[in-house]
Amino acid sequence: MNTVKYQEAYKLLSDGYRFDPQKEKKILNLKNERGWTIAHEQAKNGYRFDPVRDKDILMLKSINGETVAHVQASCGYRFDPIRDKEILMITDKKRQTVAHIQAKKGHFFDPVCDKGILMLADKEGWRVAHEQAKRGYIFDTLRDKGILMLSTYDGWAVAHQQAEEGYFFSPKKDKDILKLADKYGRTVAHIQARKGYIFDPVNDKEILTLKDKNNWTVAHVQAFYGYIFDPVKDKEILMLADNNGWTTAHIQVLRGKYAFDPVRDKKVLMQANKSGLTVAHFQAKNGYKFDPVRDKEILILANNDGYTVAHEQVLQGYFFDLVRDKDILKISDSTGETVAWQQIRNMRTEELRELKEEEIVNVLKHTANTKTGDTIAHMLIRKRRIKIKEIVPNHYKEIFMLTNNDAWTVAHEQVSVGYYFDPVKEREILMLKDKNGQSVAHIQASRGYIFDVEGDKEILELTNNDGVSVEEIRNEKIIEILINGNKDKK
Repeated sequence: MNTVKYQEAYKLLSDGYRFDPQKEKKILNLKNERGWTIAHEQAKNGYRFDPVRDKDILMLKSINGETVAHVQASCGYRFDPIRDKEILMITDKKRQTVAHIQAKKGHFFDPVCDKGILMLADKEGWRVAHEQAKRGYIFDTLRDKGILMLSTYDGWAVAHQQAEEGYFFSPKKDKDILKLADKYGRTVAHIQARKGYIFDPVNDKEILTLKDKNNWTVAHVQAFYGYIFDPVKDKEILMLADNNGWTTAHIQVLRGKYAFDPVRDKKVLMQANKSGLTVAHFQAKNGYKFDPVRDKEILILANNDGYTVAHEQVLQGYFFDLVRDKDILKISDSTGETVAWQQIRNMRTEELRELKEEEIVNVLKHTANTKTGDTIAHMLIRKRRIKIKEIVPNHYKEIFMLTNNDAWTVAHEQVSVGYYFDPVKEREILMLKDKNGQSVAHIQASRGYIFDVEGDKEILELTNNDGVSVEEIRNEKIIEILINGNKDKK
């Protein structure tokens, strides 16, 4: 390697000079540190070496095995497949032949005369035929069947590539080609369906049921791209499931926004994947409203987390009747959250206030969480700071008495957010205790309310399970106020 001479020759090339392959061969052989010769550079700049006269120059290789012929082909030169076969078969370090480059540039080989060249493969098994198909060449399904079945080491056939480019094989004439599968089990039919071909569910049922290694069928693909299978005629196809339990019906609802009839197609709607999500879950997610009387069995279908179709339906804005549908409203998921709470949570407080008082009372009494026992009243106070007395002025005492699993009443919840009960008018409420003996009065005192020593004696004497009285809490609060007051003066 003579770097100085290479640089001098390179400069001449840059200035437009072209070295004569007969008279100046030694210069054309000069290499840089990558093994790239002046001949490589000259070919890159558009010079065409004669494949007969300059064959030895065309075979010069760089360190990565790229020959001058590779470069000349990449610049659009077409080597003759008969005369220049030896050149076309030259490989680089990735075993990519000059023929691969030539096909990539759109110079196609004849599948009859040049079959041997079309079969040449690089280190991944990618054939010249694959490259030719990728560039839009159509191999004949009868004459060139052997070529179409050639595959890479991953099993990707030339037919896969031809389908990928938009060619559709006939399900009648080319069934064996359509069944060709790569190492992942993807058939040519899978590719063809993905590209928009519609296989007939009656005549092509065998093809539609072809599965890849995940049991994803051609029918799944067809549904994914919007095809609607008939729930009566094609029921068997709609029930096909992959390894995760996703049926063609799931895909049809998800992608095609299709709605199955809850009476006629009940079995289809009840199909569940491995997560327990049914076709009905997704139909509800798309906005379909199942009737709570007629379709109750569907509405109570739950996934593995206990999340029902009813939960999904209210999430999409549906409101179940608080009286008629109480059984549905009681259903809870694995977190204990009920359909009732999800329904009310979706309502604005203003909408709640618009209901009649008797209806609001009914709402507030519903269980919000079956694990904690919290009612909707508990949750609305906790989440929205609503005042029970304001929304149910004639029934507030009844609501305040409601308890959760820890005997924590709605009154406890209300006083926890800053509301004070009147010790004269609402003494009964203040004396309510939770399972730890903590009264509503204990909470009220801890929040700074000063009970009267004389008038509220009965309340002050209330103690919790640890023996702490309301009076003790009152006195501690007074001391705290006094200390804070003295600090302020300082």
